[in-house]
Amino acid sequence: MPRGRISTEDILAEAAEKTVRARPLLARIPSHLAGLTGSERKVAQVVIRQPQQVVYSSVTELAALAEVGETTVLRFARKLGYRNYQDFKMDLARDVFSEPSANGIGMLAGESAAGGPAHQGGEAVPGQGGAAEAGTVDVLAKATERNQRVIMDTFRVLDRAAFNRAVQILAGAHHIHFYGVGHSGITAHDAHYRFLRLGFPVSSFSDPHFQTMAAATLAEGDAAVGLSVSGSTKDTVECLQIARRHGAKTIAITGYAQAPIVREADVVLLTATRESPLESGSFTSKIGQLHMLDLLCVALVGLHPDAVRRQQENVAEAISSKLF
Repeated sequence: MPRGRISTEDILAEAAEKTVRARPLLARIPSHLAGLTGSERKVAQVVIRQPQQVVYSSVTELAALAEVGETTVLRFARKLGYRNYQDFKMDLARDVFSEPSANGIGMLAGESAAGGPAHQGGEAVPGQGGAAEAGTVDVLAKATERNQRVIMDTFRVLDRAAFNRAVQILAGAHHIHFYGVGHSGITAHDAHYRFLRLGFPVSSFSDPHFQTMAAATLAEGDAAVGLSVSGSTKDTVECLQIARRHGAKTIAITGYAQAPIVREADVVLLTATRESPLESGSFTSKIGQLHMLDLLCVALVGLHPDAVRRQQENVAEAISSKLF
């Protein structure tokens, strides 16, 4: 077959997969029970009974909930017609969040709902009547409370011993790398900007190839920080693995205590942010990452306040000509 040609078998297989997945996931699982092994049925039971928890769970966490191995969870997903666990979670998220009131995701994402605020060009229009305006205020209040809760919960789950170790690693590092992909890549650049202004030897990378090359240049005495809300971003996990292999200390900032990135980290800093596939890249998760980075900055400044103050003055003077 010429390269690039799609066979009839491929077309039929894709059509069959779409047909199987046309029905809601939670409605399809019972019909598959007869074809599942005993261990796979345990996974099915957890998904049916706790779908809202599973949609926020990594493959490792679902395996723990069902008391089975990770490979069992992956086999379960494939038997339902999915290529991988992430595809399975995507469909589960569609089921879980299909109800307008589910976690308020539709409203908090700015989507219209029955009885919700009037919209124009995707933005809420103020002053369109009491009910509409009250609805807008309610949604804004919920979003504000959620963001505040992420900051406070991140503080509450903070492991002080791990945090102090991370501070010591960063304070003594010859060079610091921040790695992230997607919206975590933007956060990595935010960290680069802030740490640079404080006088730390820092770089950030969000391109997968640059990340990999940069990680290979690190050595003993350097530090690598991986940012990933899910803790399952392959490129970021791989970068920490490479950096660690070359002797650098590694720090993971993630929302999941049981995730692949944890295995490659000398220190794990948890944020109280968990995303379903439909919420990926939310501002709320970014707030959790930024708060953890800010805590690190505050602690680092506290170690050498005079030196940091001089550096801040030097930087402020250097960029003063850039402002009108």
